[in-house]
Amino acid sequence: DTPIKKINIQFGIYTLNVPENIDVNPPLIFPNPATNKITYEFNKVVATNYMIYSIDGRLVQSGLINRNKGEIQLNILPPGLYLIMWNSSNQQNSSKLVIEN
Repeated sequence: DTPIKKINIQFGIYTLNVPENIDVNPPLIFPNPATNKITYEFNKVVATNYMIYSIDGRLVQSGLINRNKGEIQLNILPPGLYLIMWNSSNQQNSSKLVIEN
């Protein structure tokens, strides 16, 4: 097996180490900034795991989505800057997210 190459993504003052095959075209998310939920929109339907990380790199929310368009509730997250990692069987990508009051 060939090891997966990693790259660093600068996220505020923190750096996250992610696989090199990260897609530069993440799904559309709106609104951003958000308050209590976001709508996501992919080009096609693929089972996708999402992980939301806080600015200090802690995993604060995760789940599995099976539709190309839907909503993710954010009402348990405090205002701040977050990174959403999207992982499916054939691609990985990320989105920055701002949550406001």
